[in-house]
Amino acid sequence: MGFIGGMFKVPRHRKFDYIPQHYDPAKEELENRMAPYKEGGKDAEKVKAGIKTGFKRRVATNPSYSTKSSASTIRLVAIICILIVLTVLFLKSSVIADFIKAMES
Repeated sequence: MGFIGGMFKVPRHRKFDYIPQHYDPAKEELENRMAPYKEGGKDAEKVKAGIKTGFKRRVATNPSYSTKSSASTIRLVAIICILIVLTVLFLKSSVIADFIKAMES
């Protein structure tokens, strides 16, 4: 049995030390641009401060930011007012009283 079992023995699989590599040009470009800032120190703090002030300046000078927020606020207030008026009119009408009387009997 040993001879026949050895004759049909399945060979072991080969192992390779291949590590696949993925090249991402966008990631490499980002790392190249960020390399000077990763060193830390005063330069990094200056860059962070510059980004913050640039963002604040961009928001302050761009009228679309303030227009959208004020328009949405006005729209929200108008919808709330309309809902309040409709609720008051509905509660003052006799529809609720008639409904309650119909349920009692």
